[in-house]
Amino acid sequence: MTSPNSDETLQLARTAEVHILTAGYARPDSGNPEASRVASTVAYIRDGAAHVIIDPGMVARRDDILGPLASLSESQGSITDVVISHHHPDHTLLVGLFPNARVHDFQAIYRNDLWIRRPAEGYHLAPSIHLIATPAPPTTPTRTTPRCCTPIASAFCGWRR
Repeated sequence: MTSPNSDETLQLARTAEVHILTAGYARPDSGNPEASRVASTVAYIRDGAAHVIIDPGMVARRDDILGPLASLSESQGSITDVVISHHHPDHTLLVGLFPNARVHDFQAIYRNDLWIRRPAEGYHLAPSIHLIATPAPPTTPTRTTPRCCTPIASAFCGWRR
């Protein structure tokens, strides 16, 4: 077993590959002043056996997620985990595209009919992927304050506890 600060652990903590599958946007719909076009930024993180999709929400076409994923030699069935940053449709709508994945949010892990309560803070999906609890955005209505969960890939942002 290695200590949290050993060279071996630090090496493992830099193994994640982060890919943006589709870039998010929010813009008015040109044909309807009451409508908007909204898509979430969907990311894919690979770290050893962990294959993680982040925020598979609204996009113009499912292929906006699945096409770039296939170009990385991955399939829907190979995804092991989905992380939802918060429970808005633009971040959650297409979670079902990944039938073999565990789904993570700020309070639990979900898989089929199993609901395992656990806080997101500090939960490790892989050596270099862990979850942190983050506050809701300041523009969130005060009636309900969603809690948020953010995956951190050490190789991507360079931050490590």
